[in-house]
Amino acid sequence: MTKETNKSDALKKELQTSADKYKQQLEDDLNHSVDDIKRIGKYSLILGAASLIGYAVVRYFTDEDGDKETIREREKDARPTIIEELVKAGTEIGAVYLLSFAKSKLKDYIKDLTKLENNDNGLTSGTHTEENRGD
Repeated sequence: MTKETNKSDALKKELQTSADKYKQQLEDDLNHSVDDIKRIGKYSLILGAASLIGYAVVRYFTDEDGDKETIREREKDARPTIIEELVKAGTEIGAVYLLSFAKSKLKDYIKDLTKLENNDNGLTSGTHTEENRGD
């Protein structure tokens, strides 16, 4: 009877160890998936904010009545001051910078999304390790 009890205890311990191992792997995969989702959400938020700011800048310089005539075209006859010119130049530079920033973040987002899809399609080893995550 002791031999069967020892065998049963050994089998139970082996099964428990195996279950703990799989549970740990599932928890690790879940944690990495949550991290990936957080990163994608952060990039989406940044892209949305950059797009919103770009839209606000464009709306600021267009007529609110839906006219295609811009403030610049209406004031073409008026002689602008140096401060107005500096503000216009700064705004244009800012808009270009924001669009460049949005483009950069969009490229990063697409790269991360592609990497995530490759992981989901089984192109990597199947478990997320620090080596194949690229962080």
